[in-house]
Amino acid sequence: MSILRLMYRPAWPDSEMALPWVLLGERGERLDGGDDEPAAWPRTGETELVLPAGQTVFLRAALPKASRERMQAAAGYALEERLANDVQANLYALGPAAGGEHGVAVTEAFGVRRAVAMLRSLGRTPDRIVPEETLGPAEGGWQLAAAADGGRIAREGEALAWYLPAGEVGDALWARLTALSGAPQVQPAVTDAGWTAGRAASPYDFAQGELAAGRWWRTWGPALRKSGLVLALFAALQLALLLGEAGYLAWRKQQLATEIKALAVPLAGSQAVPGNSALPMLRALDRLRAERGQPVRLDGTALLARLGEVAGSTLALQQLNIEDGRVVLRAAQVPDETFARWRSQLARQGVALSRRAGEGGAQEWVLAGEP
Repeated sequence: MSILRLMYRPAWPDSEMALPWVLLGERGERLDGGDDEPAAWPRTGETELVLPAGQTVFLRAALPKASRERMQAAAGYALEERLANDVQANLYALGPAAGGEHGVAVTEAFGVRRAVAMLRSLGRTPDRIVPEETLGPAEGGWQLAAAADGGRIAREGEALAWYLPAGEVGDALWARLTALSGAPQVQPAVTDAGWTAGRAASPYDFAQGELAAGRWWRTWGPALRKSGLVLALFAALQLALLLGEAGYLAWRKQQLATEIKALAVPLAGSQAVPGNSALPMLRALDRLRAERGQPVRLDGTALLARLGEVAGSTLALQQLNIEDGRVVLRAAQVPDETFARWRSQLARQGVALSRRAGEGGAQEWVLAGEP
């Protein structure tokens, strides 16, 4: 993945609209570079913002053992007496620990926050914000590297670095480092500027908290894509199973309808077709029950309908009950010849009509189906 590395200028984006930039390949090799406005910057997967040498101070501080976020929040207060401005006016980045103390990089917050806000609005949110002093790989002993503005960068290991301006001021600062920090009398050879090539090996990164890129998709994207494919495959298999089950149930329903028809035709004749076979099958069942001496369970409503056909409006019902498939009713007295005629007519329709003595000497009529 290519990297766009931008060199921050304190006047950007107010009085200056262009920034120096280099395009780095996957191995950190330089592919292109320039000093242009944002419209001319190449599109890349990652963006780095480099703070020019001299904008960052490197110190050591004893910090309480806690999470990295809490240690970073406490760094400013641990260095409060050594800072020239308010603790809240700075950004802090933790470096390596040695001898019970942590390296802490300090830079003024206002300009960096403004630059990050502008880059975020341009869709170029920095993935890393690193000091120029710590871009190159750290080697044992003291090192000198060329800074982007023509000065030099003195570095001792990973944690500490100093900016030496060009000319006599830089030489005076080196002499002071020799006296106070053990720098060698003879200055090491000056290497090329580290910001124009190579992967950022800096242990300090200000892209934390409010300035973090928050590109969780880059971290979790591959895993989420793989999980999405697995879920899509599972959903497709589940849909195939549901469709297969629905097809099987439809086939089974049709098969059962065919089997029911095949079983009903011998009993009820050709009238036994699906959806119109209830009454013929009921009559067939009545015949089977009658053959076995069991009471016929014909529908009482059908029995009353047969009685109504032969009796007409001359029958005045007083009480009606259904007992074990038979209709028992009380009605007004009718002549014997009328009763006999009705019984004969009902018998031809498969309905038996009889009389019996009821409670209190009353007469009851009994209707029963006869297959």
